[in-house]
Amino acid sequence: AIHDQAGTDVDKVNALLGLGDVSRAQRNYEDAEKLFNQALNLSARTDNDLGRANALRGLGDIHLAQLDYDQAEDSFSLASNLYERIGNDGGSADALLGLGHVYRAQTKWDEAEESFTRAQSIYAHIRNDVGRANALSGIGDVYHALSLYGDAERSYRQAYNLYARLGDDSGKANALVGLGEAYVAQIKYSDADMVFGLAQKIYTRIGNGPGRANVVRALDLLRRDQARSIGSGGGGGEPGGSDLHLPRPAKKSEGRCGSVRTDSRATRCRSRMVQVFKRPNRCGRRGGYG
Repeated sequence: AIHDQAGTDVDKVNALLGLGDVSRAQRNYEDAEKLFNQALNLSARTDNDLGRANALRGLGDIHLAQLDYDQAEDSFSLASNLYERIGNDGGSADALLGLGHVYRAQTKWDEAEESFTRAQSIYAHIRNDVGRANALSGIGDVYHALSLYGDAERSYRQAYNLYARLGDDSGKANALVGLGEAYVAQIKYSDADMVFGLAQKIYTRIGNGPGRANVVRALDLLRRDQARSIGSGGGGGEPGGSDLHLPRPAKKSEGRCGSVRTDSRATRCRSRMVQVFKRPNRCGRRGGYG
């Protein structure tokens, strides 16, 4: 009878987690938070550490979506510790990915890099290519913010190739956007034009209207800056070669840690691109609970 009750409690927790995920996907965050808290409380009463970790991860997603970064950090950190204690590598990586997005949103670049890198390493070890691609995209965002554009390019390119292998068109388009932003920051206008164009085609094909609109606007801004650069005798950027699925730009003089030196035009263009692209956090749960 005790075993039957334990099984029933686990089923209740899993049902609450599933309902919480549905509410979260519908952006009904208030209901989702209530459901995850119910799952958390029941898991705690029944010593179900996996259920507690999953509920905390769900709460972390909710708090992140609501920009409550302190609560999100606490939830993901507690989830990560529980997953690590019970040896659930997939859950630990998912929680670290969430932490990376929390730190990135607060411009805590060192912490974000560490979290994304640890998540990427675990995903690679357990051969979770979806998670690995998401983590690499996060690493690319951090490197870009730190002006390490060569490193950002490599991360986005790796993410793109993984998304391509998985057939994830949305992931491919997002990685192309990141790569295009890195090219813009280095005044590689021709390369940026190329990858933004590819992203636009993908967004159009999959019916992502907002994504397509953002890229169209970015291309318009980019071409104005490119024309202005040519008119001032600065050149229009150099076209690149190819690297598996993506073009690799011509190599330029690199500074410390692989970051490419740029001039003030890149800074101005980058600030405008940031306003154009408001990419969603890539910490959505894949594959349910472990």
